[in-house]
Amino acid sequence: MPQRLNDIVRFRGDRLFNGAVSISWFGTDESKTKAASEAFVFHGPKYHGVQQEDVGTGHGHLLMDTASLARTVVRRCYGL
Repeated sequence: MPQRLNDIVRFRGDRLFNGAVSISWFGTDESKTKAASEAFVFHGPKYHGVQQEDVGTGHGHLLMDTASLARTVVRRCYGL
């Protein structure tokens, strides 16, 4: 039975940035820049700004770009 996305994903309001992140924050708002950099990965499946080796594996988390994550979530919602 397919699951609903809101049954498996919870969005944190403090990480939504009103639906957008502005590159201008890099030079104008250090706190927003830091918050956005900790919340988002800005790349697709063919490009990573970092490699798994850069962040290690001891923490148990594997890098996944946002495009692949979205695809995985949708596929799991449909039982694939």
